[in-house]
Amino acid sequence: MEDALLRAFGALALVVLVLFVVLMALRRYTAQKFMQGDRSQFRLLGQLTIRPKQTIGLLLVGEKIVVVGMTEQSITPLTEITDPTAVQTFVEQSLIGLSGHHPQGNTSFLSALTGIAKGEFSSKST
Repeated sequence: MEDALLRAFGALALVVLVLFVVLMALRRYTAQKFMQGDRSQFRLLGQLTIRPKQTIGLLLVGEKIVVVGMTEQSITPLTEITDPTAVQTFVEQSLIGLSGHHPQGNTSFLSALTGIAKGEFSSKST
């Protein structure tokens, strides 16, 4: 009787061990696939720290820009910029750095956010 119980316990331990190994391998494989995903449709154009651990960011998502508020715990969409001209302007500025100088004038990330707040760009609030 003890021999059968010991064999059953050993078989159960082996099954649990195999399941654990399979789950760990699956977890590692899916994490690697996620990290290798196509990031060309999602890009952080710039960010501005407004308080410690609180920033406002511009995310290029497909062919629109999403303005988000970011903390350690969450990312909250604030508004979307869908006007193609405005999107192109922000993308061009991000290529040279939103905090730097733009060839057509002195455009900073803060002034870009101010333009959004004043409604100078076609946007959709969320």
